[in-house]
Amino acid sequence: MTKASRCLVLDEIKKEKILAIVAVGCGRRTAAAYVGCAPSVIAREMEKDTTFAAEMQRHESNVEIGFVRDIQDAAKKAQYWRAAAWWLERRNPED
Repeated sequence: MTKASRCLVLDEIKKEKILAIVAVGCGRRTAAAYVGCAPSVIAREMEKDTTFAAEMQRHESNVEIGFVRDIQDAAKKAQYWRAAAWWLERRNPED
């Protein structure tokens, strides 16, 4: 039996660890591995615990916003114009 298969529910300590890991930019799979559960356990817990789900989404959004802000800051410098081009390509791939 693997460590991940033993964790079927998340206690508050594991939830806090997961939120902290996601808050620095890691994904749910990395957070799950760190606390010893499967990513599906996190998804299931998010369905049951709306507060935990909201915190996960808030942390994930904050990380994304931070990275977009970093790209925008870099793009303000002429020598880093590629940062703006990269962002536009991914934001509007059909264009």
